[in-house]
Amino acid sequence: SGRTTFLCTMIHQLITTYPPEALNIHLIDCGTGSLSAFREAPQVGHSLTVSDASDIESLFKSLKKEVARRKEHFAQVGGEFSAYYASGKRDIPCVVVFINNYAGFYEVYSEKEDDMASLSREGSKYGIYFVLAATAGGSVRNRVAQNFKQVYVLQMNDRIDYSAILGNTAGVYP
Repeated sequence: SGRTTFLCTMIHQLITTYPPEALNIHLIDCGTGSLSAFREAPQVGHSLTVSDASDIESLFKSLKKEVARRKEHFAQVGGEFSAYYASGKRDIPCVVVFINNYAGFYEVYSEKEDDMASLSREGSKYGIYFVLAATAGGSVRNRVAQNFKQVYVLQMNDRIDYSAILGNTAGVYP
């Protein structure tokens, strides 16, 4: 699908641009399994599917601990990853978590919504980012969706769907 192609292109670009010392990627594929093609890349720490419950639990626990650790560590240089990086320090990598088919993830792991809301809200300040892919506008609940500043919309079946995701489009549609 276009969604999977978009994610694969993004992941490929990241792993060919940044070394493992600068970037850690975690993949949760609740869709076709296409993201597993990247599991051997040195930047990829986890390549999980919807059935990997204990590993997903472990990943979320480690991400919460990492946010707390970075919060304390970065307090010395302005409190954020960007200030830390701007100070010339490069010893802590950026972390990117990809979740393909967020509706499928939420269906099985709805109890993770609190973690997703807090991690997506706080994580970006500390160099921990999330990329969520969904098939419909309502797939990512507002509690989580409000934490994302960038939203990319691929071709939708109905014009109304664009407004549901982007808000007022002022009558501009692809």
